[in-house]
Amino acid sequence: IDTIWKKLTDDERSLIEFLVLSKRSSFIAKYQDDLLISLTSKGLLQVPPGVGTFFMQKMETAYSIPTAVWTVLSRDHNCFFPKASGATNKRIAILEEQIGFHIEKLIR
Repeated sequence: IDTIWKKLTDDERSLIEFLVLSKRSSFIAKYQDDLLISLTSKGLLQVPPGVGTFFMQKMETAYSIPTAVWTVLSRDHNCFFPKASGATNKRIAILEEQIGFHIEKLIR
């Protein structure tokens, strides 16, 4: 994860940070979102096994952070998300404003 993390864009890091700080590893989003496609190709997001598009007219699907990745990011979140130390709710609000439009609904 360390190697991949260093190569992420600010938006990619922000989206993962938002999920970890919100304690939600799964969400519903547009299927063709470039940010989510990029994170999926890097192994930081996945479409859960057996899940296709939920709403074909809206082109939405479920995404989740793989369990092993979630475990590391949750356990070492101070290392990965230094801006989050202290006022977590404030940081979540900032991140939601920056990247929240990529997520339709948090689900887990």
